[in-house]
Amino acid sequence: MLIRVRGLDRMNRRASDVVRRSLFVIRNSSFVIRHSSSKGFSLVEILIAVTIMVIALVPIMESITASFQSSRAGEDNTILVNYAREKMEDVLAMDFDDVNSSLDDTVTFFGKTVARDVTVEYYDGNGDSIPDNDLKKITVIVEGVQLETLLAN
Repeated sequence: MLIRVRGLDRMNRRASDVVRRSLFVIRNSSFVIRHSSSKGFSLVEILIAVTIMVIALVPIMESITASFQSSRAGEDNTILVNYAREKMEDVLAMDFDDVNSSLDDTVTFFGKTVARDVTVEYYDGNGDSIPDNDLKKITVIVEGVQLETLLAN
């Protein structure tokens, strides 16, 4: 004797339809993520997201560090150029006969003392290989920064 319970046959058909549909989706797609009814992220998804963020942030942080170091070096170079210009202006303000090689001095910035070397030599202005007595070449060197100019009588 076969007893059929009403509705049970429909549930079996529905369950087999769901299984058939899910197998179809799995077979016909390259990658399908099915979430359960809970709303949230799995641990694997969080780890992948964190890994991607770290890979992106490391080069950014390195470039920020390099820019700070470059900024500091640029600031030091600007200060050295300004000290060289200051010394050059002092020399150019002097009388022509008073400009000689004994103008070297030192300056201190940020606790660092640097030498300002001044070189004065007669210069050949007319191209005859003989230095002229009324033309001097002045060179100011401060820690690798070099400024040159000519001073005429």
